[in-house]
Amino acid sequence: MQKQEAAYGLGNLAADNDEIRATISREGAIPPLVTFVKATTDAQNQWAIYALGALSLNNEANRVAISQEGAISPLVSLVRTGTSAQKQWAAYTLGNLAYNDDNRVNITLKGAITPLVTLLQSGTDAQKQWSAYALGNLACDNEAIREAVELDDAILPLVELVRSGSDPQKQEAAYTLGNLAASSDTNRDEIGREGAIAPLVELLRTGDNDQKHWVAYALACIAQNNEANRISMVDEGVITPLVTLVLGGTDDQKTQALRALGTLASVIDEDTNFVFPSEEVITPLMDFLRTGTNAQKANAAVALRKLASSNMENCGTMVRGGAIPLLEMLVKTGSDTQKLSGFAALEKLRSVPSVHDLTTVGNLLHGVAVGWVTS
Repeated sequence: MQKQEAAYGLGNLAADNDEIRATISREGAIPPLVTFVKATTDAQNQWAIYALGALSLNNEANRVAISQEGAISPLVSLVRTGTSAQKQWAAYTLGNLAYNDDNRVNITLKGAITPLVTLLQSGTDAQKQWSAYALGNLACDNEAIREAVELDDAILPLVELVRSGSDPQKQEAAYTLGNLAASSDTNRDEIGREGAIAPLVELLRTGDNDQKHWVAYALACIAQNNEANRISMVDEGVITPLVTLVLGGTDDQKTQALRALGTLASVIDEDTNFVFPSEEVITPLMDFLRTGTNAQKANAAVALRKLASSNMENCGTMVRGGAIPLLEMLVKTGSDTQKLSGFAALEKLRSVPSVHDLTTVGNLLHGVAVGWVTS
């Protein structure tokens, strides 16, 4: 009983305090907690798992230490065969451990995907939330997970959580769909086919700040290299809520909304009659070239380049709105990514019939090109 109470107390102490998490680890708590995870007593397991989950939150050193003590295999086993509470806390702890690159691969190779997907499909509300969270972190920059065909079975229940889950479930599901979409073209296709776009766009309109941030991220990933998904998003009315975020959202929301708009701007090509509503997008994009963060400037430049590529009218709107001096400044002083996007946008604007602007742009492009070659 004392061990159970100690594990529970350590978990509570570590839950909301970075300094206490570090102190508990320095005092040597992780090895005995991992031993508890391997024990046979349900209560010991439950609260030891809970404590390890709390200790691994926002603490990379603890994530490494927990893995090195051999916690991952028993945690995966508990997700598969544990009690209801064990499954819940094991999914949560694996999700926290999966912020570490090596842990992501290890957790995947230990067979965590299948039992996590099972929890996502048929678990309790808390199990669904934390299995979605764990799968989202496992899907981030993880080559090992791309071979996990079991993930195909995760997409539909994630879509259902976005549509009708609790607020925490909706947020985790949007985040996970974004990471799955970022990992492969196949996932993007499947997410679109399973009907994710309409509920994501609705959540973009009505969700809280965190939900809107992760929905904008998910939509940007789902739209990448997928024209069918892009057209579906615009048909669902995604432009207005994205522009709303660009104009008045948090910095994180603005960054992701700009990414999404930049991807959606390329929906037009020579083989479609679809008309992208460019006018309402160009002005806020240029505002971000003036005053945005580095990431926002880079995303805005990408979006403007794609809009400039789509038709002459967009180029004219940009020139009349003062895009050329903003892009010139970006090319001269921005990061390499910003310079490349600004350079490409300026190249497109050379086709606008304005003698003064053409001369300015042409001279700048020549100077930048020479500088890159000789640097």
